[in-house]
Amino acid sequence: MQLFWDEESNISNHSSDNRLGRRIAKNVRRHPKSTLTAISIMRWFQPRFTAGVVGVLLNNVDEVLLVEHVFHSKIPWGLPGGWVNRNELLTAAVEREFLEETALKVKTLYPLNTWSSPYWKNHIDVAFAVELVDNTLSHPPLTLSRELLAYQWLSRAELPQLFREHVHVIDLALAYRHSRNSLPPLK
Repeated sequence: MQLFWDEESNISNHSSDNRLGRRIAKNVRRHPKSTLTAISIMRWFQPRFTAGVVGVLLNNVDEVLLVEHVFHSKIPWGLPGGWVNRNELLTAAVEREFLEETALKVKTLYPLNTWSSPYWKNHIDVAFAVELVDNTLSHPPLTLSRELLAYQWLSRAELPQLFREHVHVIDLALAYRHSRNSLPPLK
């Protein structure tokens, strides 16, 4: 390995003597469209995943918004959320799901956790802390979609049976809110 200095940035970089890698990189840079085509073809043979998002919305008295889902037969209560559309950003997906399911406009603050689903093969879920765009009300009015039956604002002590991952991210959101070193918002 050879150490050299990048004169423009004064940053020390490490470079290995990888001649094949350098030739490949040179061709990739010379023919970017061919490279993208090759990557697209390779992706057809890679495993496919689906992704879901949920959001933890806390009001100003530390109650969390829970919704009762029509299609969740074993554990109907949970956090608002849903599937991520193709080519959709995760943050955009959670904001869209809140708007579709509850008519609430939220903005994403920070990611809380990611887990692979114990119920579906090749599925991951990502949880985000969110806040209302207009957060002047502690119990804003909701308009539920047809996917939902009811909603409740509940304290941590009042939670019904939930997926364990939902309980965990609620606890994380509450801990972050009350810590002195809270995470910065996503930009």
